[in-house]
Amino acid sequence: MSLSDKTIHGVAWTIAAEAIVKCISPVSFLVLSRILAPDDFGVVAIATTVLSFVYIISDLGTGKVLVQLQCDDEELKKYCDSSFWFNVSIGVFLYAIIFIFSDAIARYNNQPLATPVIKVMAAQVIFFSLSTVQAALMNREMNYKSLFYIRLVTVAVPAMLSIPIAFLGGGLWAIVIGNVGGSFFSMVALWCYSSWKPKLRFGWSYLKRIFSKSMWSSFQQIAVWLPLAFDTYLLSNLLSSHALGLYTTSRTLFVSVAALVMSPILPVFFSALSRVEDEGRFKTMTLMAQRTLFSFAAFISLFVLIYSDLICSILFNSKWDGIAELVRVFFVLMGYETFYSIITEALRSRGLFKELALNNMICTLISLVILYYSAKTGLWAYTVARCSSL
Repeated sequence: MSLSDKTIHGVAWTIAAEAIVKCISPVSFLVLSRILAPDDFGVVAIATTVLSFVYIISDLGTGKVLVQLQCDDEELKKYCDSSFWFNVSIGVFLYAIIFIFSDAIARYNNQPLATPVIKVMAAQVIFFSLSTVQAALMNREMNYKSLFYIRLVTVAVPAMLSIPIAFLGGGLWAIVIGNVGGSFFSMVALWCYSSWKPKLRFGWSYLKRIFSKSMWSSFQQIAVWLPLAFDTYLLSNLLSSHALGLYTTSRTLFVSVAALVMSPILPVFFSALSRVEDEGRFKTMTLMAQRTLFSFAAFISLFVLIYSDLICSILFNSKWDGIAELVRVFFVLMGYETFYSIITEALRSRGLFKELALNNMICTLISLVILYYSAKTGLWAYTVARCSSL
C-alpha cells in the first residue's frame, strides 16, 4: 500500500473513531453536567492539570521521536526497548512523588478536597508509561484500524463507569473512576493489539539520540502546559472552584468539538509527512491540509457564535448560569488556533522541535503576565485574555 493510500486509509479509520467518540462523549458529558455541579468539575481539574504536566515529563517526548525516527526494524526495536524501560521507571517515580505531595498540591491550589482525587488519578501515570511506545509504533505503522478499536475502549469505558456512579450519588468520584478506568483499559488494549513486546535490554546510546530531539519537544509541551497550570492556580485562588468548573467545562466543550475536526487529521498527517522526502510535495500537502482544517473551524466557530444560547440551554441546567458567554469566547477566539495546528505538525515531522519549543516559551512568558492581571477583573475578562493570548 502506497503512502497516499495509507494516509487516506488512516484518515478514514480515525474519522470513524472520532465519529463514534463524538456520539459517546457528548452524551456522557451531557448526563454528568446535569447531575454534577461546576464545583465537582473544578476539583477534578486540579488533578487533571497536574497529570497533564506529568504526562509530558514521564516520556520526555520519546513517543513523537519514535514515530519519525529513520532506522531499520532491528535498530528500531532497540530504541523501543530502551524507551520503554526508561518510561516505566520514570512513571513509577512520578507516581510516588504525586502521591506523597498530593496534600501540598491541593493546598497550593486552595482546594483541600482535591487531595484524595489527586492520589487516585495519579495511577494513570503508570498506565500511560506502560503504553507510550506501543501507541507510538501503531502511529508509525499507520495502523489506525487497531487504534480505532483502542479509541473506542478509551471513550466507552469512562461513560459506562461514570454515569451509573453519578446517578448513585458518587459526585466527583464518577469523573475520577471513569478517567482511571478508561486509562487502564486503554493500556490493556494497546498491549493486546501491539505486535511489539519489550525485551529486557537497555542502551543509553539509543536514549541519548532520542533525547537530543525529544528534549525540545518536551520543552514545547511544557510551555503549552504552563498557561493551563496558571488557569487552575489563578481561578481557584483568586476566584473559586465554581468559576474554575465553568471555565474548564467551556474549554472542554471547545476541545471536544475541535477534536472532531483535527483528531482524524493531525496524527495521520504527522505520520505521513514524516515519510515524505520531496519538499514540493511536503509543502503542497501541508498547505492543502491547513486550508481545509481552517475552513471547517471557521464554520463551526460562526455556528456556535450564533446558536450558543440555544446549545448551552440544551446541554446545561440552571447551575451552569453564565457558561454561554464563555463558550462564545472559546469558539470564536480559540477557533483561530487551528490556523497554525497543521504548520506545527509539519514542523514536528521535520524534527524541528527546538524551534517550536523556543517559540512557545517566548509566547508563554508574555501571556503569563497578561493572565495574572486579567484574573483580578473576573472570569469573563480572564477567558477573553486567555484565548486572545493564544
